[in-house]
Amino acid sequence: MTDSITRPIDPRARIRFEQFSALSQYFILAYLAIAVVVMVLAPILAIQWTRLPFLGGFVEKTMVFNGFDSSVAPSNWPARNLGFGNGFKLISVDAQDVTSRFDLEKILATHKPADEVEVMAVNQSGTTISKRVPLIEFPQADRITYIYFPYIVGLVYLCSGIWIYLFRRQSRDGKAFAILAASAGICLAGLFDLFTTHVFSWLWVIALGMASGSIFSLAFVFPREELVIKRRPVINWVGYAVAFIPAAMACYWLYNPSSPYLFKLAWNIQFGILGAALIFTLCWIGFRRYRLATQLEGRQIRMILIGIGISFLPIAIWLAVSAFSKTKISFVPFLLLPLGVFPILFAYTIQRFRLLSADYILSVSWFTPFWLYWLPWDTRWWLPDWAWCFLDISIHLIR
Repeated sequence: MTDSITRPIDPRARIRFEQFSALSQYFILAYLAIAVVVMVLAPILAIQWTRLPFLGGFVEKTMVFNGFDSSVAPSNWPARNLGFGNGFKLISVDAQDVTSRFDLEKILATHKPADEVEVMAVNQSGTTISKRVPLIEFPQADRITYIYFPYIVGLVYLCSGIWIYLFRRQSRDGKAFAILAASAGICLAGLFDLFTTHVFSWLWVIALGMASGSIFSLAFVFPREELVIKRRPVINWVGYAVAFIPAAMACYWLYNPSSPYLFKLAWNIQFGILGAALIFTLCWIGFRRYRLATQLEGRQIRMILIGIGISFLPIAIWLAVSAFSKTKISFVPFLLLPLGVFPILFAYTIQRFRLLSADYILSVSWFTPFWLYWLPWDTRWWLPDWAWCFLDISIHLIR
């Protein structure tokens, strides 16, 4: 009996993969192009929306107030302070029915900051409240938190994805990272639109699912492909298929006014899948793959884990402290900026270790310091990461 570990790779699976590879590259290119469109239109939509008076709470596509609040403590958002909290569905403003953001914007356009409007809303249990709400100008601190910083970080993700696509679009890890970067760019740059203008709400939901699938895919292709993926390439797309189901449900309920609260259910399932994909990928790469990795792959994994720590640890600490604190802790917008470290470091790591292949280094050895190549191979790994980074960037610039 042939051992399953030593069984040769199915040539038919390899042929099917080669046929599918070119098609997937065009799909990813189109997805990156869509992300670029979002990156261009998102600030335009945000500027137009901030010219209107602010009700004092974010209303999503289903006209339901979400749980987001002012970034300062105590909150200076009138609607939130008057009881229009998470889960209340906006019914009317100034006795005019509101069924879409166009209705709301049309009403607000006739007012200015400091005016008062009569707001009526109902929660899921049927409790109705109606109060006079003073309008304000959207605060500058909240513009930084909800518009500027998420957009900057999203732009970093998208640029990293385009960079990797240009040089690694034929590799599975390059494709997975390009999808992840484009999805993160859409979600971050389109976050304010999700809360206000709702133009790209459907795309935001899809991008969240694509991010989950790409994270799951990275577990099997980084830092090298698993043997099971080489034999059965279709497994690489299982994560996308699983994430597509709640994404389709969310899109359906997003545009179904008869069930405005079911969208939240599908959205929570999406975030659950995203969290599960993150935990699975970290465990798979950080433990199993780290023990079986070569020295080169081990360095890649360490760099990625360091990038994850730098990017996500500050905001994770804030979330943990806020969850157990009895008083509201103001969100510091600068906590969003470290999130941009991860895509840069990940993209650099993928590209760096391609450049560090022996054949490539020898092909540019005229540029590399002569003494470096006379060192024994084992001693070269003693060089610090910043030295390799400088060398890789220098080589890349002269290609």
